[in-house]
Amino acid sequence: YADTKVIDGEGRLDVKVVGTGKALVFTNGQVYEAVWKKDNKQSRTTYTTADGQEIPLSPGQTWVQVVRHDTNVTY
Repeated sequence: YADTKVIDGEGRLDVKVVGTGKALVFTNGQVYEAVWKKDNKQSRTTYTTADGQEIPLSPGQTWVQVVRHDTNVTY
């Protein structure tokens, strides 16, 4: 989940992808309520559990879907 802001009349969005926020991570048949963190534009994004354990992502392709904070995600 990330903060977004419409920046023009075409509806383009500015998405805040540096910082920290809530995340849902789906990997290896599990769902984790997690926290994402990205220190700067050059750093990688990490995903951790509530107690600070990093969630390892499976090898191969990874899909990241950024949604607004008010998005209801069902699974």
